[in-house]
Amino acid sequence: MYALNLGEGGRILSACVALSIGNYDGMPQVGSLPEGDISDYKYLGGEYVYDPLPKPEPMPEPTAGNYVTYDELAAAIREGVDSYGK
Repeated sequence: MYALNLGEGGRILSACVALSIGNYDGMPQVGSLPEGDISDYKYLGGEYVYDPLPKPEPMPEPTAGNYVTYDELAAAIREGVDSYGK
């Protein structure tokens, strides 16, 4: 058996193995879990409903103009340390 931790609207946030000594008040207990990403499901009326959240946009790949080199970062840290307390 598994206990489901549900969020707003029945969204499954997590699941855990339900132990005989555990307290699972307010958590539905089920015999099996859906396949795949459990957070893509809601648990409504005793059934799993597939309702995936939109996936975030991927981060852009770094290019020569949008990243900081190690030397630039080290210089900024030194500048910040040197100006501390002034």
